[in-house]
Amino acid sequence: MADYMIDLWAKLDNPSVYKSWEGSKHNPVYGITHEKGYLNNQPLWDYLYNIMNGKEIQKRLIVSAVDSITGAYIDLSLFDEPGITPTPIEYKVSAVVGSASIPFLFPPRDMTPYG
Repeated sequence: MADYMIDLWAKLDNPSVYKSWEGSKHNPVYGITHEKGYLNNQPLWDYLYNIMNGKEIQKRLIVSAVDSITGAYIDLSLFDEPGITPTPIEYKVSAVVGSASIPFLFPPRDMTPYG
């Protein structure tokens, strides 16, 4: 498992993590003035979704982030407790991407649709 994870992250390249916003071709500050971050990290979300979709996380795993509105530190669990309705994969992927997002460089992830 450790080798798989190391290999997974080692193979990441910039286009798999981020791209410029559509409107930024002629305006280098477009992301800051028209979007919520300088770069669009949707490629990372897509990459992780393709890896995680259909797989069950079998160990307790928590990622952390800071709420961009309140500044509060929050823990986001990726593990589904037995007997509890499973958390949508979209939440888990957004939690990982949000935890890895540098403020202002990448947009914050809106976790409210997931409860």
